[in-house]
Amino acid sequence: NIPFVSYIRDNAALLAPHNPFYGAPFQLNLFNFDPSMQYGPENITIIHPLINFLTGTLNFLFGQSNLPFLIIQSILNACSAAILYYLIRRIGAGWLLAFIMAIFFGISSYTIFTALIPDSYAYAQFVIILSAAYLHYCRAQDRFSVPANAAWGLLNFGITSTNVATFFGAFFISLFD
Repeated sequence: NIPFVSYIRDNAALLAPHNPFYGAPFQLNLFNFDPSMQYGPENITIIHPLINFLTGTLNFLFGQSNLPFLIIQSILNACSAAILYYLIRRIGAGWLLAFIMAIFFGISSYTIFTALIPDSYAYAQFVIILSAAYLHYCRAQDRFSVPANAAWGLLNFGITSTNVATFFGAFFISLFD
């Protein structure tokens, strides 16, 4: 967040007319808030544990370019829209409704925004939607494997630590008719 905060500070006069907070100085990046990132790149984050391995590896391979993130996150967002279409169809909706929902999801400002910044949003979104599809499959088969669900919970935790609550909440709801 240091580059974001520095940019806001250095360009305050230029950005003030476009500030969603009506010109009030606001230097906290709500869209990318991870307190551990405030202290420099050498500190790992406890909120997004696996993103550090990905960013470190990609920065080593490609330098400081955002292009690898743009490509990977765009692919993940496209896959999220496709899985959403499939999931909506599997729960009984018609193809037109599923198609429209997937298109709106795919071109939403959130999906486009998350493809452009090197952060964990696209990965978290993809894993949550994939987890929902997995839980739908488990419910349809009436089989909930403990090791598999624990692995899905661990994956959700690894992407964003708070997503483990989302997954296990959906898991417990899936257990009931």
